[in-house]
Amino acid sequence: MDTNTGSGTIVGRRDVTQTASDLQQLSYLVVMRNGNEQIASITQLTPATALADLDKLEVKGNIAGTAGFLELTWKYPSDDHEGEYTCEANGLSTTGHSLVLSTTTEVGTKPPQPADLVQYIHTLQQELAESRHVETGTIDCGPSTGWTSHMAGLPGEPHTGEDHIYIGKNVTFQHAYSTPPAVHLSIQHIDSRSDAYNYYFIDLVSVDNGQFAMRCRTTRRDRISDMHVRWMSVPR
Repeated sequence: MDTNTGSGTIVGRRDVTQTASDLQQLSYLVVMRNGNEQIASITQLTPATALADLDKLEVKGNIAGTAGFLELTWKYPSDDHEGEYTCEANGLSTTGHSLVLSTTTEVGTKPPQPADLVQYIHTLQQELAESRHVETGTIDCGPSTGWTSHMAGLPGEPHTGEDHIYIGKNVTFQHAYSTPPAVHLSIQHIDSRSDAYNYYFIDLVSVDNGQFAMRCRTTRRDRISDMHVRWMSVPR
């Protein structure tokens, strides 16, 4: 079990992949404190679950065949969380008998040091800057006479399956996001010169940390004289 207490957060993780050479099937993992208090568990049929410290403990884990792990993270730990922790793996051996593997470690807490506080403030500043990262812009799709790409109308749309024409546009963000943002598209201006139904569509095709792709589209029977799309990206 690995522990990390330097930042004011306790983390415990037990991986049975390397120490269970005689294990044929892993059934469940459980972490106990001071020998008798069950803290967290995971089984083949139930997800990783906290059994104590419910207001501060986050539990993650997975079991797959003979491999598994159970990860425990306490936010803002106190002296109440100190103690002897045992991680126990239960399963069947290659001979069909019950098999129990365990390891024990002592977990303590200590006050955060100045370097921990500096790092914590730096992390908060980054998160705040990311939450304020909003970008906007306009995309000029021009007239549909210049839309030379073709595709079938999508299910649920008017004229589904008919030939649609479109133009694709890629937009690069001024500053890359740490994770792909949410991108919103809306019509800023459109001018139609047609006696038909004048259908038009704006599709968000893909988004990653640094850019997004979209397309302006209409049916082949319609004519768009001019089309501008307004976009906005915000953190998820």
